[in-house]
Amino acid sequence: MAGDPIRLNDGEIALYITPVQSYMDVNNRILDYYINEQQFHCIYVTMNRPYTAMAELFKSRGLGMDRVFFIDAVTPMHTGSIFRSGNAVFVGSPRNLTNISMILSSTMKDDGNRKILFLDSLSTMLIYNGAETGTKFMNYLINMMRMLKISSIIMSLEKETDRKVLDQLKHMCDKVVEMG
Repeated sequence: MAGDPIRLNDGEIALYITPVQSYMDVNNRILDYYINEQQFHCIYVTMNRPYTAMAELFKSRGLGMDRVFFIDAVTPMHTGSIFRSGNAVFVGSPRNLTNISMILSSTMKDDGNRKILFLDSLSTMLIYNGAETGTKFMNYLINMMRMLKISSIIMSLEKETDRKVLDQLKHMCDKVVEMG
């Protein structure tokens, strides 16, 4: 990735489109910048890897875990309800967009901390929800973040995401970074 991650003003939304081979490197560089350098509190929505794997990876990379809150949409739950443990909330599936929205609404309350939302990833969300539902959810999410003035990063794999959806999302976002 050439240069530093892009700087976002309050409420700005950035879409990063990366090839699969550089995805984790780009992801880590962005997080290091916002969490460690800029001292943001991060709400990290993981739809790719379980919270435990992400937390371990973040710790090994020196990310400030005391400033990361996870919404885990990967770890299966048998209760069917939202479950909280430490700095993570488990929703059970990337299909649970309503639960993800509710948790985001409750975690975005103004507590004096600078926050950033990190969605990992658009590609996975679309696999589970389809293009139409995924686009509607992203429109809702982007508008909510703008109203709350919370900057957001949306990660997407270059060849794994429907071009039509990406084109629509590009128009919704303030900044687009294509790493291909």
